[in-house]
Amino acid sequence: MSVYKKALPNINISGIKYSFADRDKFISYILKAPFWRDDFSFKISLQKFTNQEIFYYQMNGSTLIKIDDEILSQYHKYNSFKKIKKLNFKIRNVSLKKFISLNVIEITTKEISK
Repeated sequence: MSVYKKALPNINISGIKYSFADRDKFISYILKAPFWRDDFSFKISLQKFTNQEIFYYQMNGSTLIKIDDEILSQYHKYNSFKKIKKLNFKIRNVSLKKFISLNVIEITTKEISK
């Protein structure tokens, strides 16, 4: 008898892959939050793929969010639960990067064939 186990969502931070069970909730949070403001911040709990080590990651300040080739403004199209749920279903990769004066969250999606 084989048991199907759904893979945990993951997230890449500066090129390192982490398990992130709450990824979909995180995406919903950042898309509903004022990520363009200087006082924007979040802290997430992650787990390394290689062992059970817990890692906390925090970003503070204005954050650029890019979904595929689109840079989101504060008036972006992902402003409803239905649109965010549809996006979460298509996500292939989430990457977080910090630069000197800029935080970047890049989301790439996959096309789902019917």
